[in-house]
Amino acid sequence: MSEELFFYHTIFGVAAFVIGICALVAPKRPGFHPRFGDLYHAAMALMFVTAAALAWQEWSRVFFLFFVALLSYGFALMGYVAAKRRRGEWLVPHVAGILFSYVGLLLVLVLGGALRSS
Repeated sequence: MSEELFFYHTIFGVAAFVIGICALVAPKRPGFHPRFGDLYHAAMALMFVTAAALAWQEWSRVFFLFFVALLSYGFALMGYVAAKRRRGEWLVPHVAGILFSYVGLLLVLVLGGALRSS
């Protein structure tokens, strides 16, 4: 496994974790919340790309983490697009998408750390 790639993957994951908390506590109005949302989406996208590259290198050992990363990013994208388009009942897919992406992020942090230490 590429140590440099894993380093960047970890940085993007920690960034998404911290930015997600910042977005959660930011007032829900134009300004900080949407900016944190843009940063969260970018960090999740970069984390997914690095997760795919890492999974490709050790597919037989960590293939399932690729699918967790795919679902996490898919949910993040769903929440991000819902907030940007704001059509109809946009708040439900926005909140659900971001919530499930964050749960996936936490799951990967726990599972990835357990795999890394073994």
